[in-house]
Amino acid sequence: MAATIHHPNITVLTCAEVEKIGRDVDGQFHAAIRQNPRFVDEAACTGCQLCEMACTVAVPDQFNADMVARRAAYIAFPQAVPKKAVVDRPGTSPCTFDCPAGIKAHGYVSLARSGEYEKAFNLVLESTPLVGSLGRACFAPCEDGCTRGSLEGPVPIRRIKRFVADTHYASGNPLGVSPEQSNGKRVAVVGSGPAGITAAWHLGLRGYKVKVFEAAPVAGGALGLTIPNYRLPADVVAQDVANVTAIGVEIEVDHRVEDLEALHQDGFDAVLVATGTPRAATLGVEGEDLAGVIPSLAFLRTSKLGEAGDLKTKRVVVIGGGNVAMDAARSARRLAPLRCNRFASSNAKRCRPSAGRSTRRSRRAS
Repeated sequence: MAATIHHPNITVLTCAEVEKIGRDVDGQFHAAIRQNPRFVDEAACTGCQLCEMACTVAVPDQFNADMVARRAAYIAFPQAVPKKAVVDRPGTSPCTFDCPAGIKAHGYVSLARSGEYEKAFNLVLESTPLVGSLGRACFAPCEDGCTRGSLEGPVPIRRIKRFVADTHYASGNPLGVSPEQSNGKRVAVVGSGPAGITAAWHLGLRGYKVKVFEAAPVAGGALGLTIPNYRLPADVVAQDVANVTAIGVEIEVDHRVEDLEALHQDGFDAVLVATGTPRAATLGVEGEDLAGVIPSLAFLRTSKLGEAGDLKTKRVVVIGGGNVAMDAARSARRLAPLRCNRFASSNAKRCRPSAGRSTRRSRRAS
């Protein structure tokens, strides 16, 4: 094999497949050959196998009847000619493809499995700074696309992201990314929700001078104002937002933008409006504007900010059955704990407001 590949009159094509062979009218043969990519610079590869030792992705080894594993970056066998590495990359993994944010789920799961928690955290940072928030509040479409779902069950991808974020924040390590050199351009971002924060993150990494304006007293948009603390603690949101400010992005809260043209006059080269959809849907029925009828988003906001008041003597009705309705119901339940008693004779339940803690039996009855 070595003599063949070094022969001046022989061209050896590796990672190639013959798709078609034909003969023209002159009797000459023609072959259609598909050259598969190596994803490795052959001229730079020395065959040292360091990439194989560093790779964290394990796949079945076809050279050993799939009975053992090898790495996705590999050299087929010691006598391979040429002794150049190749990377198996059949395409985008379903979990990554299904992620709306384009986070490389397959990659950070593989790194976490190998104990490379900081590398896993930094890989998520390539797509979004909201690592801890998405580890808790994301609806995890990546797990719906996980190919392990047809076997023992999908990989808990969201929980792995949460673990990676918690491990990084507990360590106190600095970010593993740094912004490019300033390009002299200034960008204003109106709104500090997930869209605004993520946009500011990517712009800041690319050398733009970014300032985020937020009308609310805290940054984070829905993350910081409407998702209850039992689902997404405020300190986790603050840590995610701190990722953005760590690269030089400014965030000004309690600042409502009324005039976009004024931002241009202040020297901003571009303005991004990322205000989201903060208005609640209405029913369009009689009486919904009466006192005591509160949109769920407004209630969640006041509850998150500690301004919801005392509900211990109130009865609450929640209209709706989606995520916002469930959050409103559970938040109201925490503001007005109920003690429920079950009567065996009629199997009825009587509930009354109570400031006390309900028993395990009463919680089951509720």
